[in-house]
Amino acid sequence: MIKDSLSVDTILEIFVSGGLFIIGVWYLNRTFLAEYFPGIAATVEADDKLVGNKIVIFLVLALFFGILITHLVDIVIPFIIGSKEYSSKRYKRAKKVGFLFIRLFSWIEEPDPRVVAVQRYLDSSSRREWFLRMVQDWTMTNSEAIREKDEMVKAHQHIVVRLRVLSDGSRKALKEAYDQVSFSGSIFVALLLLIPVSFVSF
Repeated sequence: MIKDSLSVDTILEIFVSGGLFIIGVWYLNRTFLAEYFPGIAATVEADDKLVGNKIVIFLVLALFFGILITHLVDIVIPFIIGSKEYSSKRYKRAKKVGFLFIRLFSWIEEPDPRVVAVQRYLDSSSRREWFLRMVQDWTMTNSEAIREKDEMVKAHQHIVVRLRVLSDGSRKALKEAYDQVSFSGSIFVALLLLIPVSFVSF
């Protein structure tokens, strides 16, 4: 389990997103940082004796913010999908603010891939009955309830959790599929976080 969670792809994702954020913060606020933290924020010279210390500080900060950013990916992805797919009353105002903020940078509202995937199985003549039996066994829902989009999302989440604990092969296949979305999502989150930083730099 630990070996799967600390794969090369995961470490690369953490340091790329965290490093991108740290470099962006330094570039946008380099005048302020160079004035108050000259030993850390100054441009690295070839004969700089503190270059080792700067590298260590950069790696520590990149690791810290990279872990934070990779955990924020799961929050941002639903905002990109669109607000119409979610009718939950919990944190409704906070969700609306998040949707409006993301809409400033993403004009096209993508359909929820979880709903699309479930709907494709329900529309399949050869796999529908098998899928409904699995859904009833794994998610405790039925053919009538799963017609609703909210129930499709819940059923999909239950299936994903089941696959994570079903076997090593299913967990690895799920992780490989998720890594492609997670890596690009972490870079997107790092760039989004630089927007408020750019306002602070003024």
